[in-house]
Amino acid sequence: MQIFLTVTVASIFMFTPPIKSFVQSNDWLMMFSFIGSLIILIPLHIKRKESPTNFILLTAFTAIQAYTIGVIVTFYSKTIVLEALLLTFLVLGGLTLYTFQSKRDFSTWYSGLFAGLIILIVGGFMQIFLQSPILELLIGFAEEYILATINLYLDIINLFLYILRILQAVSRQ
Repeated sequence: MQIFLTVTVASIFMFTPPIKSFVQSNDWLMMFSFIGSLIILIPLHIKRKESPTNFILLTAFTAIQAYTIGVIVTFYSKTIVLEALLLTFLVLGGLTLYTFQSKRDFSTWYSGLFAGLIILIVGGFMQIFLQSPILELLIGFAEEYILATINLYLDIINLFLYILRILQAVSRQ
């Protein structure tokens, strides 16, 4: 749903000339977008486990991010944006198919996974005394579906933006 909203808003901004010229000429709106994202993240983090409120705040955060991406894509050519979108979906599709593949033998990863387990056990013990927010995030991540959604959404958006920059740099040469 988040990606669909972002792609829809970006498409409207990119393919509608009056909207494209408006957002490009009023760059001060981007500052409100950045500030709005940060302001929404604070109550979203606080209310992340309160059911209707967290979804409303997540939708508001997604709408602000969709606006930001919509403005960014107006500064690129349509061909490059569509290529970046296609490559992003291909990467995501490939990773999704790979994760559903169960025929691969992961038994060779035993030593690495065991070392990771030891690190988590020691880290959990250290968490008792140090109260690290990163380790707390790792331990409590099963119930943190809102934070997981935000992390995954921002990872996909960042992947798209990196691919967009790479394609732009390649097209200049």
